[in-house]
Amino acid sequence: MQRDPRNELCDLLHRQHEHGERLLGVSRAIGEALRDCDYAALDEQLDAQRQLHAALDDGGRELNALLGDCGFATDRDGLQALLRHLDNGDDGELLQRWRALREILGNCRERNHGNRVVALQGQRHGQEALALLSGANRRNATTYDASGAVQRGLGGRKLGAA
Repeated sequence: MQRDPRNELCDLLHRQHEHGERLLGVSRAIGEALRDCDYAALDEQLDAQRQLHAALDDGGRELNALLGDCGFATDRDGLQALLRHLDNGDDGELLQRWRALREILGNCRERNHGNRVVALQGQRHGQEALALLSGANRRNATTYDASGAVQRGLGGRKLGAA
């Protein structure tokens, strides 16, 4: 049976795009779980994220195999050449699918970066709260006065006396 690289690539890009859309949804759910401190939902979404990353990686290996089988380099230039070859030009359906996939994966990266910022802020706030409660590092702990201004190095107070 003869291979049909155009249909194979079209199917692969379609599957990868579906994975990307699901990954974007999972990234949104991770952000919500982080903001809500819903750790059960966070664990569930992180598992889904790992599975989608694995599926995208598998698709990348499929793409590299297709490129190699068609005699093209397994890099961006090779992919661009294959897309132009299979589309018979520079702006065909395959190239549009590739651009759509890159766009959605870029959105996933941006969302992931935002989630990382939220997670790091939560970690920092937790560490500061623990430092205040334990009495360690009082000089470096950030607190706020009644007007909301940042105060550093406040002395400790007994619970109930604050």
